Amino acid sequence: MFAAYFCGRSAVTDSSGAGRNYGGPNPIGGPAPAPPTGWVPPAPPQAPGPWQAPPAQQPPPPPPGWGPAGTPEWGPQFPVQPRGGRRHRKALLVTVGAGVAVIVVIAIVGAFTLFGGGGGSGAGSPSAAVKGYLEALARGDAEAALSDGADQPASKELLTDDILKKQIEKMPISNIRILGDNATDASGMDQVHVTVSFGDQSSDATLAVKKADGRWKLSASAVRLDFTRFTSTNQAMETLTAFGKPVGKSVAYVFPGWIDWGSSNKNIAAKGKPVLLESLASSAGAAVLPTLSVSDAGRADIVAAVKQRLDTCAQSKSLMPEQCPQKMFTPGIVDGTVTWQPPDANNAEIRFIPLKMSALVTMQTTFGFTAQTRDGSSVTGSAPAILIGEADLSQSPPTINWH
Repeated sequence: MFAAYFCGRSAVTDSSGAGRNYGGPNPIGGPAPAPPTGWVPPAPPQAPGPWQAPPAQQPPPPPPGWGPAGTPEWGPQFPVQPRGGRRHRKALLVTVGAGVAVIVVIAIVGAFTLFGGGGGSGAGSPSAAVKGYLEALARGDAEAALSDGADQPASKELLTDDILKKQIEKMPISNIRILGDNATDASGMDQVHVTVSFGDQSSDATLAVKKADGRWKLSASAVRLDFTRFTSTNQAMETLTAFGKPVGKSVAYVFPGWIDWGSSNKNIAAKGKPVLLESLASSAGAAVLPTLSVSDAGRADIVAAVKQRLDTCAQSKSLMPEQCPQKMFTPGIVDGTVTWQPPDANNAEIRFIPLKMSALVTMQTTFGFTAQTRDGSSVTGSAPAILIGEADLSQSPPTINWH
């Protein structure tokens, strides 16, 4: 019993701690419980080997809106050696060169838009539209000039390259100057003050322009000729032509410049002024109405008819020939013995009557004569004569109705 007491006391007071299982599955001094079935004790630790870096892995993509993955928000902690500068400078030069090229292209496009493309299909500004139109006329480009007009003419019979070239051959277009341009007008309508030379004549006009399809164009690119209202008081106006085409009885359109006025009747001559820029503003009428007169050919035919009449009357031996202008009142002359000398027919006056398409022919002159008196002597002298007639110019040659 003493031995048992001693053994138990020794277990309690053992300073090694081997017997400190005071309770639980291993009561004080009892044996340790057996390990579970199948349990394998862990392997003893191995000696450390040389360290190896873990394999590199791609970082996951950053969320939308973040910067590139792996880029820290702080700068480098140690000085960074600069990379080769040659490649960087080359890239910089390429970038700068591309930027300059873009600026040049933008400037060219802007200038083209602002000042127009040399005529045709409108322009980017009112002044460019007018300038482009006149330049198209100057080089004889009818189609380009017409495209610079917002309102197209009803007839283009006289608006061809061939006719335009005839115009600029007679009166070349030069000295185009824009004097004023209300380009700030945002209403789509504007006026441009311009001067230009047609041959040796200067034209100063304020032209109306407007926007059409986003481009500035002249309100009208051709002059409207309308002489129809004059035909009621001027029958000869029906024969009026421009460049050989009738314009007296219908509306016609021409480009500004020299006009080849004429008549379909060879007895009528037409002389008119050139049609300048001022006529683009409104329908050309009395301001450019040509002057009609008896043509040289018509006058020559009338003079020939007068001479024929005078010669016919001079063949009479009578003191007072019938249907003739000469009359003799000298006493003592034997009738039937008179020899008449006709006057010069070129002295006849011919006055044009446009309303009746005729000409008044008058001549106040004298006929020379030689005659016998009752006493058998010969006498010479002159007898007054007045010639009045009306020539019908609608006939070729003109016929004269003598009064």
